[in-house]
Amino acid sequence: MKKCYTVFVILGILFNSQASFAQSSIRFNNQDLFLNGANFAWVNFANDIGPGVTNFVRFEQIFQQVHENGGNAMRLWLHTTGGITPEFDSNGFVISPGQGSIDNLRQILDIGWDYNVGVIPCLWSFDMLNTRDNPSSVTDRSYLLLTDTIRLQSYIENSLIPMVDALKYHPAIIAWEIFNEPEGMSNEHR
Repeated sequence: MKKCYTVFVILGILFNSQASFAQSSIRFNNQDLFLNGANFAWVNFANDIGPGVTNFVRFEQIFQQVHENGGNAMRLWLHTTGGITPEFDSNGFVISPGQGSIDNLRQILDIGWDYNVGVIPCLWSFDMLNTRDNPSSVTDRSYLLLTDTIRLQSYIENSLIPMVDALKYHPAIIAWEIFNEPEGMSNEHR
């Protein structure tokens, strides 16, 4: 009787472990994975994609280090403040993701995928309303994205949809996140 009980306990532990793993994993590229990684946010604050120079060497170092330490996921902020990307017209309407944004992001995703690290691109940060580090022209414009549906629609149509359409089949994308710590955008922070 004791042998049967021991086998039953071991089988119970195995089944419970598998059920726990299944509940704490996601389906990603035809695998059930427990995501293990970090938020590296940016290499160059609010300026990793779009006009300017992207430090792809540093991104490779980060992805390599994550991979070597058993990680498989990283979260990357994209527009962050809206100071560099997306591209706005003089009336505060978004007209594109920003020159080079899609190509830069694709190259970052390619590097991540080379190291078997998936990426969760985070579109915005609470820093979009950060008046301490941004000129009021940037925070005012970003504020309008949150309060004016026409300007928000210009972002969706002219920046978000082009990025998603261009990158939706990239194997490194785990998910898209809209805001990092949106609670930081309360009136107390504006």
